[in-house]
Amino acid sequence: MSDTMDTLISASVEGTEGIQKVTGIMKNLVENSKILQDANKIIQSIATQTDLLAINAAIEATNAIHYNQGIAVLASEIRELAENCSYQGQSIGKILNCLQEKINSATAITRQSLEEFTKITELVDKVRRHEQKISEVTGEVRERARKITASSSLILTGVTDLETETAEMSKAINDLMGVIEYVKTVTLRISDGFMK
Repeated sequence: MSDTMDTLISASVEGTEGIQKVTGIMKNLVENSKILQDANKIIQSIATQTDLLAINAAIEATNAIHYNQGIAVLASEIRELAENCSYQGQSIGKILNCLQEKINSATAITRQSLEEFTKITELVDKVRRHEQKISEVTGEVRERARKITASSSLILTGVTDLETETAEMSKAINDLMGVIEYVKTVTLRISDGFMK
């Protein structure tokens, strides 16, 4: 059972360390995601400024239509670029927000898993301590059982010796009773002999 407990503790510790590494990676991703969101805000700001520049260029092109037709085309291209930047910035923003939500969710799950691994480690350690106590108590019970067995052997030997001595005493009493009976018979004969 001790090997199983060691394996559980080892696996729990490795799991905890793995989750801590994942948590570190997730924190790094969150920080990088925030940096990307800041960069996206800058892109959005550039898109807005480019859009304003395109509007100004279009206004200037309208005023200068008589002088140069190329400015109108340039203003149109700048406006298209601004709209494309704005659309891409919004798309990137949505993706980053979604990524941020998933990272936050994964971080919460990882944190919860880490707490569960910590509980498992504590429970396994508690079971190990109980196992050690059970082992100690079992050793004490074995020692007491050995002492009881030794005492029982001594008692059995004493009872056997007592039986032997009782048998010898019983024989001695029977012999004594025989002698007493003989003495009684002799005493009665002597007494009858005096009486006659």
